[in-house]
Amino acid sequence: MSRYLVACDAGGTMTDVIIVDEEGRSVIGKAPTSPQDESIGYMESFWEALEYMGISKDEGQNFGASVETAIYTGTSMLNTVINMSGYKTGIIVTRGFEDIISQGRGSQTFIGAQWSEITHMQYRRHRTPLVPSQLARGVTERIDMFGTPVIPMYEDEVREGARSLIADEKVEAIAIIFLQSFVNPAHENRAAEICREVMEELGQEVVLEVSNKVAPTTREISRANATVIQAYASDPARKQLYRIEEELAKTGYAHSLKTVLGYGGITNIRYPRLFEAAMSGPVGGLMGAKYLSSVIGEENIVCSDVGGTSFDAGTITAGVLPIDREPGFQDMYVNVPMLGITSIGAGTGTYIRVDPQTNRIKLGPDSAGGTPGPTFMEAGNTTPTINDVNLLLGILSETNYLGGKVKINKAVSEKLFKERVADPLGMDIYDAAETCLELLNVMMREHLVNSLMVGHDLREYVLL
Repeated sequence: MSRYLVACDAGGTMTDVIIVDEEGRSVIGKAPTSPQDESIGYMESFWEALEYMGISKDEGQNFGASVETAIYTGTSMLNTVINMSGYKTGIIVTRGFEDIISQGRGSQTFIGAQWSEITHMQYRRHRTPLVPSQLARGVTERIDMFGTPVIPMYEDEVREGARSLIADEKVEAIAIIFLQSFVNPAHENRAAEICREVMEELGQEVVLEVSNKVAPTTREISRANATVIQAYASDPARKQLYRIEEELAKTGYAHSLKTVLGYGGITNIRYPRLFEAAMSGPVGGLMGAKYLSSVIGEENIVCSDVGGTSFDAGTITAGVLPIDREPGFQDMYVNVPMLGITSIGAGTGTYIRVDPQTNRIKLGPDSAGGTPGPTFMEAGNTTPTINDVNLLLGILSETNYLGGKVKINKAVSEKLFKERVADPLGMDIYDAAETCLELLNVMMREHLVNSLMVGHDLREYVLL
């Protein structure tokens, strides 16, 4: 019996499923991403891929039994952080460090910036924190650098803080971050036990993460950021992966679903530190580009991926994959090895608005995604997107969107873009559309030149 590999790249807008046989032959299915239940978009793409193999949906009901491995890569967790759409998260920290997330490190304000921007304070700004200071609770405790408890943990403060966050603030996740817990986790582990007791008393269950299990290394701010991302974004992503695995099991797939980690490894979706897979989609692309570089004989490659929600880019220099031990991730430092990939909120689903104060075009950073999608899909979105511009300019085909399987309405795009963008700017609709597209290209070009390629000669690289 033939064996197959099923791989998936799920972006914020479209989901692609690639099926590869033992001879290396492949087919690709594509469907809109369904963010509320990614298994829907995944399976639609899966069935379409089987159609290209000449296998109908009825005939493919047991196809999963022939699948050796199914691997998921995607940017759903990354997009959760970019769009600030994760769990409402609170933190319990060593007293005096309640602002550890909102304050961060000074250098976080110029991650990827040029020297001219770094030396001018007016260019610096902190990102919107995933955990605002009002959702932080301080606890009196201290463990020294050798792991010796020098101030016992005040358990009543932990209990009071947990009760306040769960009952009053209605948080959906709690991250516990104490100083030096990577040397001695006793205080953090006891605090976690108390939080679970409070949950039981209140009859409410929230996600609970402790930093000594998420990122047990030095540098408390990077450890705190990693723990908060794990609490904020990983649980929604894991639930989606479980749903995909369940749907694959219905086709006879007998193994666990795998995903790609930020440093190139592959793991089971039950891996406890799932935030390490936040960049799984772009990482898979960069690893593929590394293989391609050896095939085409190009050692210096700039790899870029324009998705529906984000623009991801990385470089391969002298045939070597870049890896960062403490990378900047969405203007935060995190304690996890990661291939050198940077992302901005710029894609084909990016919203286009006109700022009423300045009368200037504002792109994103939020996106329509695959649901509701661009206005031409008539699925509830009334804010123009870059894909509406692509349709107006003839870059997208009105009759062959997703191979003609999805019907679209160009008149809707034209009407809403004229009302929301062109008329307020006093511009012709096609001039305004071309301006929006050029502005997006400028954003991506500036990201490559001023962030990714600082210190490199662009003339020595090939753009992929």
